[in-house]
Amino acid sequence: MYQRELALLDRGRKTKEQEERKLELKSLQKEIAAIYNELDKEESPRIPVEFRELMHPKKKQSQGIIEMFTEIFPAKDSKLHKLVKIKPPSKEEFELRLIIWGTREIKLVNGESVDIFVRVIFDPHGWSKETIERTTDTHYNSKDGRGEFNWRMKFPIELPCEFPRLKIQVYGFGVITNEIIGENTINIQKALQNLVKEGSIEIPNTWINLQNPEDEHEDVGSLKFSMTIVSKMMAEGNPVGEAWDEPNENPRLIPPTAGRGFGDKFASLAFDIGKWKWPAWLMFRNFAIFGVILSGLGLVGAMVAMRMA
Repeated sequence: MYQRELALLDRGRKTKEQEERKLELKSLQKEIAAIYNELDKEESPRIPVEFRELMHPKKKQSQGIIEMFTEIFPAKDSKLHKLVKIKPPSKEEFELRLIIWGTREIKLVNGESVDIFVRVIFDPHGWSKETIERTTDTHYNSKDGRGEFNWRMKFPIELPCEFPRLKIQVYGFGVITNEIIGENTINIQKALQNLVKEGSIEIPNTWINLQNPEDEHEDVGSLKFSMTIVSKMMAEGNPVGEAWDEPNENPRLIPPTAGRGFGDKFASLAFDIGKWKWPAWLMFRNFAIFGVILSGLGLVGAMVAMRMA
């Protein structure tokens, strides 16, 4: 029992870790005493329900929320209390509509520019087993980290869901490999709790910061999004399309022209060989030289064949 460990920690000098453990046990002791006090006050005690965040020691964002309750009885009295019957709640279907509007100050991973696209992963349960992914198109050749998308994504939601999260990732497009630049994880548990009461939820245009996944202390730009969650019945009565597909309304999204022209795409072409990237002009020059060499070899081969004939 923790009381014995606490008694041992009260003796003699202690290390820093032992002092921290002692504080944890004293806090636990107070919580249990408070629960006993509540049980003594009520004839039909109400079971306290707790919501506790799950935190990863190396990440800022919550990794989910656990809803729980604890019943504590003396062993001799435990049989006098009936077990609480727990039934799965009835399921309700909704639709999450997310709009990726744009980015700003994204890290220029190509040196003087960056080709930006956004990937969103919806994880309804927090176990990464039933994730749904959506991806925007690419904004090429951004010189200042700004990207325009106006891109709608739809995700089905079935309540209750355990630890619903949206992971938003910004990538740098590459001919051979794509490079993740930054990400942010949004916990939508609280929004879904209000959804049951309100029937629908709307989050207006919001900017979020993006962190380097390999160094959470490094900010690598920002992203603007908005979100609406409606019931399945409402979604079927007022449907909307993915991206810019019809029906394109609520709101109507205009396909951006910035970063979509042939010049932008050509300027962004590069060969990724490990960490070695060829700029587009150098790649074009090398292709031209290679083509001339092949043509020359072909001409020489033809002349040799004619003389041998």
